[in-house]
Formats: sequence, structure tokens, C-alpha cells
Amino acid sequence: MKSLRKMLPALLILTPLLFSPAAAEEFSASFKGTDIQEFINTVSKNLNKTVIIDPSVRGTITVRSYDMLNEEQYYQFFLSVLDVYGFAVINMNNGVLKVVRAKDAKTSAVPVASAAAPGEGDEVVTRVVPLTNVAARDLAPLLRQLNDNAGAGSVVHYEPSNVLLMTGRAAVIKRLLTIVERVDNAGDRSVVTVPLSWASAAEVVKLVTELNKDTSKSALPGSMVANVVADERTNAVLVSGEPNSRQRIIAMIKQLDRQQAVQGNTKVIYLKYAKAADLVEVLTGISSSLQSDKQSARPVAAIDKNIIIKAHGQTNALIVTAAPDVMNDLERVIAQLDIRRPQVLVEAIIAEVQDADGLNLGIQWANKNAGMTQFTNSGLPISTAIAGANQYNKDGTISSSLASALGSFNGIAAGFYRGNWAMLLTALSSSTKNDILATPSIVTLDNMQATFNVGQEVPVLTGSQTTSGDNIFNTVERKNRRH
Repeated sequence: MKSLRKMLPALLILTPLLFSPAAAEEFSASFKGTDIQEFINTVSKNLNKTVIIDPSVRGTITVRSYDMLNEEQYYQFFLSVLDVYGFAVINMNNGVLKVVRAKDAKTSAVPVASAAAPGEGDEVVTRVVPLTNVAARDLAPLLRQLNDNAGAGSVVHYEPSNVLLMTGRAAVIKRLLTIVERVDNAGDRSVVTVPLSWASAAEVVKLVTELNKDTSKSALPGSMVANVVADERTNAVLVSGEPNSRQRIIAMIKQLDRQQAVQGNTKVIYLKYAKAADLVEVLTGISSSLQSDKQSARPVAAIDKNIIIKAHGQTNALIVTAAPDVMNDLERVIAQLDIRRPQVLVEAIIAEVQDADGLNLGIQWANKNAGMTQFTNSGLPISTAIAGANQYNKDGTISSSLASALGSFNGIAAGFYRGNWAMLLTALSSSTKNDILATPSIVTLDNMQATFNVGQEVPVLTGSQTTSGDNIFNTVERKNRRH
């Protein structure tokens, strides 16, 4: 029993030694002028791995190591040596290793790594990295400069999903992931509401935006510039961005939110096209609503003076007295109303038309033995027609006397004869008693009433009296008599 107690501590000490990693198999890593394919075969035999060698793998290697390596270290040593000589190892799913040129590795069946299995050392892996706050298309060019693009490295982006696809050595990909995590940081972009007491939120935002506009090459990136938006309902400015930029914008807004000066708030505005007297009524109607809107937008509004708008007819100008912000609104309204208006040309014809003018009909009879009868004194006499008809040519043409009679006649003439009787019917529609008195024209502005006054000025007797010397004194007033 005593001897067993003495042997128990010794067994407890030897037990960890029997199962320690030092008891695992170790390999030598010294090669001098060794053909690279012979080197690959040696490693394949030591690791008990099946290795497929690309025909382009050629050369000799020299490696000197004075330490023995375990299996994991020996495999990483194998990957590092091939990386130095421009080759890469592809670990297939079935456990087979492929040795190819490094530039061909990126198009091979490279395993896709993840956070749980990122890969080790010089193992070639592919990693899919989603981005949240940075555009993948902007970050990809920077990462390509840090990756081995001439060898097994590759960085591409897929814009619809905003992800990066990175291929390369596991150690390099791990370093790139660290850079991406630091760059893809939303930062503190809280939104601060700045209420205004005197200024208009829309005007302040316009000024701040103009002051922060910088198109030079040394301008800050967009992620570091604060954004400002006006909330006209509460007359406040919303500011978002990085803390330093946000504080600078808030300080600027507070400097602009000061009570307005009321001195010198009267302006004379000269008009080019509109009539000053006509605009006074329009501007007076909208000025009260403008002033009430400005006051309701301020939590603690200043007491503005009354808005006064007067017209000066001799210079066609407006004299406006108002607060500066209301003055700006009135000036914009005046500029939109004071425009060149279209002109319209109106033409007319004034004519005198008599009802007696119109259709003239006539019937004339003639008898060979009893003479002739004519019921109208105008038109073609039947005697002339008979005389010309008696001279009708045999070839079908009319005589010169008949042609002369018909040439002086206007209208329609139709006649016939039978036995001793002849009849001539004439019809004439004429308008010789109408008279155009005037063709006036006038140019007026669009949507303006215009009036023609065509006539002549005639004297009209308005009174008459006899003086003491029996002289008659008449009072005459000249009036326009229209046609």
C-alpha cells in the first residue's frame, strides 16, 4: 500500500507528458536547391495529402529552418514558400490540394470564408463583406491598392446589394476586413432641433447652405458636412451631421437669429410696365396676410410697424414701408406683376348700308305691228336686242352691234320670240348704294377695354339771347357726331 502511494504522484506527472503536443510528429523545414515539384511531393507525403500540380509550376527553392515544425505549422510553411515563389494552393472540398499559379487562383474554386471560418495564413479564400454606411463602389478602389491584384488578390463590388467580394490570402483579407470595419462607421449623426425667435427658418437655411458651399478640391467629404433643413411650421432648423460640424452650424444659426433692425425700412420701387396706382390695392390686400404669417411663425415675435404702400403717379413708383422680411416678399410680388403685357390690334370697318339697294328685275315686250313696251328704264333695251338679233351671222357668231349691247349690260338677260311677239327678261343684283365710311384700328393691352370714336366734330347751338343793342348772342358747343 505504501509503495502504491509513492507511485501515484509519479503517474500523475507522467500522464500530461504522454498526451502533450510535443509528442506529436514534427517535420524538418530545410531545403537547399530543391526542385519545387520535389518539394511539393515531400510535403504531400509528410502531410498525407493528395496534391495536383499545375504543369506551369517549375523552379527550385531554398529554405533554411533550424526548428522542427508540427503538422499545422508545416502546412502554413508550405503555403508561405509557394506564395514567395508566385504559386498558390487551392484546398478542394474533397481534401485534394491544387498547386497553381497565384494569378490563376482567383478564378479557381476558392473556398468562401466566414467569420466562423476565416482561414489562416497564406490560404487563398474569398470573403463577402456587406457595407452599411459606405458605398461599396467608393471603397473598392482603395482596397485594391492594398491587395495583391497581380497575384491571387481581387476586390470587386456589387452595387445593388452594396457588398464587397474580396479574394486573396487569408491574412491579407483579415487586414482588409479590419480596415473596412473602421471605415464603415456611421458615427454620431444625431439630429438637433434649433428653434428660432426672430429669424425665418427658410432664410436661415438658405444663408447657412450658401456659406457651407465649397466646391474646391480641399472641401470636406459629404459625410463630414452637416445637413440643415427648415421646419417652417415651427420656425425651427433641423441640423444633422458629425458633432464638430453640427456644433459649428448651430453656433452660426444662433448668431443669425437676432432681432431685425427697423431703421431704414422704406423703399421706393420704380415700375416699368404696370401702373403704380393699380398695384396699391393689390399689395395692400396681400400685405396684411404676409405680416400675419411672419408673426405667427415666431414664438416671440417683434412688434412690426404697420405696412404702408403709396403710389406716386408722376414717376410711376411705389413707396413701401414694411419690415425687412415682409419687404422682401413684397418686392418679389411686385417683380412678378411688373411685366410687359401682350398688345392686341383691333381693326373695324364702319359702312353705310341702304335697304333700297338689292335685286332689279325687268320684263320687256315687243310686237312687230304694234310697237314695243319697256317696263324698266335700266338694263338692256329690247329694241337693241332685236336689232342685234336681226344681224345674227350664219356661222353662229353674233354681230358687233349685239356684242356691244351685251358688253355694257350687267346681270342676266334672256329673251324669245314667236310669231309677231318678242319678250326680254333681265335680272341684276347690285350693291352700288353702300358706302364704307371708315376703317379705324386701335392697339390696346390684353384684357383691357378699348373704344372707337369715329365721326366728326360739329357745332351745336345750346343757347341764344338778345343784347341791349338788339344783337343776338348765340352759345355754341362743339360735339362729336358719330357716323
